Amino acid sequence: MALTWVGLGIYNRLTQPVDIKVSKKEMTPVKLNFDTQTLEAINQRLEISDDQLNQLEDQISQPQPTSEPETEAETGTSTPTAEHDTNNNSQNNQETN
Repeated sequence: MALTWVGLGIYNRLTQPVDIKVSKKEMTPVKLNFDTQTLEAINQRLEISDDQLNQLEDQISQPQPTSEPETEAETGTSTPTAEHDTNNNSQNNQETN
C-alpha cells in the first residue's frame, strides 16, 4: 500500500507542468544582424593540419635544457647548513644557561 502511495506521488510530480518564470527581456526575439566582417575574419583564420599540430605538440612536450644552479665557488658566498645552524643554537643555549 505504501509503495503504491509513493509511486502515485512520484507520477503526479513528474506529470504536472512546471511553473517557469521568464522575464520579458528574455522573451524578446533575437535580432538577426550578424557582424559579417567578424564572420569573414573567422573564416580567414589560419588552419593547422593534424600533422602540423602533432609536430607542435612534440616540440612543446620535449624537455627544455635548464641552466645549472651556481655553486658556492662561483658565487663566492656560502649558504648555512642545518648542522651549522644546530651548532649555533646549542652554543646560544649554553651561553644563556
